[in-house]
Amino acid sequence: MLPQAKTGDVVAIPEIASKPAQREGIVAAIGPELGQLLVVGLWASTFIVTKAAFAEVSPLAFAFVRFGLMTALAFAVLAGRKRTWRVRRSDLSRFLLAGLAGYTFYQLGFVLAWSAHRHSPARC
Repeated sequence: MLPQAKTGDVVAIPEIASKPAQREGIVAAIGPELGQLLVVGLWASTFIVTKAAFAEVSPLAFAFVRFGLMTALAFAVLAGRKRTWRVRRSDLSRFLLAGLAGYTFYQLGFVLAWSAHRHSPARC
């Protein structure tokens, strides 16, 4: 039976609070660190890949392919998890505005800055 608490009191349940998470095996022990290392490696490699890609295709075409691949990957992950994903109609405008402001403006600024740098006479 849980101890009685008044509103605003914090109650610690010793049986649950004192048990650390159980880890078994080498992958479970170093999995989070390997995941972090993978993310850092992928993030760092994007600069090299982007520079090489811009030598072959225009920045706008690169952004289009990048968005398309990310969209396909996102839907594949959702399908693989076998869960439904919906945006409530009342949240749709905020959802679209967040996507437009959060990533589109970032990507547009990146492409425009790269194009300006690429055609600049002061380029090193």
